Amino acid sequence: MKHCHWTIEHETSSIMKACAMLFIILHNLLHANYFGYAQENEFWYSDNNVIDFFDRAFPLGINTIGNLFSYIGWIGVSAFFFLSGYGLAKKYPQGSFIDFGKYIFHSFYKLFVLLAPALFYFALVEKQGTLGFIRAFFPLSMLNNLVVTIFPFSPGVYWFFGCIFELYLLFLHWRRKTNNELCIWIVVLLLLQIIAFEFEPQVPWFRVWIKYNFT
Repeated sequence: MKHCHWTIEHETSSIMKACAMLFIILHNLLHANYFGYAQENEFWYSDNNVIDFFDRAFPLGINTIGNLFSYIGWIGVSAFFFLSGYGLAKKYPQGSFIDFGKYIFHSFYKLFVLLAPALFYFALVEKQGTLGFIRAFFPLSMLNNLVVTIFPFSPGVYWFFGCIFELYLLFLHWRRKTNNELCIWIVVLLLLQIIAFEFEPQVPWFRVWIKYNFT
């Protein structure tokens, strides 16, 4: 039996990441209520959102495109996570040496230089005093997702940076695991998602924590 071995080259990965980013940008732009497109199911599942999507997207026309990006454009985030993880797995295969200090610094730095200018601009525009300044720059710690339920500063739209930094760290642990052990991890994470949905009324913060840290 022949096995098919396929790889994603760096150039192809860059193009796919650009497409994923375009999906994310259009999703965040078009799912705003004033555009009139269907709303996605994010923190809570709603049958009405599903029905509304089909009502607005069909019959096929120009509105179908806008509704697709509004309703499922978030899939670009999952695609970006996959491509980033794939790139790390290619760069650091099992058994290879990783300089821990350089790896952490590089992972943190490339996120920091992207996030810092946006937060600095936000702090200047908002002018909320010392507390507002601290709130604006707390996401630079990349820890805001972990403490979202106990710290009064929600990561908001910057949750992605903290989440992907956490995944960079988890990669150091997961790369040492066998396929069976990784499957167990996947099952555990899926169970956490199910528990979060099942017990959300009793523990409303748990679903939010799961979402920000495991998307």
